[in-house]
Amino acid sequence: MYYGGTKLMRHISMVSRELSKIYKKYLEQDSKGFVYMPNTAPEEAKYAYEKARKIWYDLEMEIQMGGWFDLRKEFMVRIKVFELTDSIVTYEYFPDGSDESGVVSLKRDTREHVLEWSAPGYSNTYAERALCRIEEFQESGKFLKEDVISWHE
Repeated sequence: MYYGGTKLMRHISMVSRELSKIYKKYLEQDSKGFVYMPNTAPEEAKYAYEKARKIWYDLEMEIQMGGWFDLRKEFMVRIKVFELTDSIVTYEYFPDGSDESGVVSLKRDTREHVLEWSAPGYSNTYAERALCRIEEFQESGKFLKEDVISWHE
């Protein structure tokens, strides 16, 4: 899977964008606001959705194994829903595939960002990136149970 950091990220982004064009219109939301692919979706959409999820899963595994990612000023944060109510959404975040985590919340009515606690040993950039993604979820009204955000500096 090694392409070199920046080239790989561009490739992953391009593939994910193309796949999302296929499956995005078929996604549905459950009563708690989580997004899923229904069984009634066309096979092409199901395949694209699973392929995109596998790409991001493989990337996360590469990061956890300490591959190329750590050597190149490229970063990622995995987020996982902790609480979702009508008034607040809270996610746990894991910087660079670490077991260390922090917790961030978004007050849904005021859009106030709250850093509950920082991931030990990591800058608040990871929390900021997580909160930006949560804002996107809030705008769309669709909250994923887990997501991966990556960027390079």
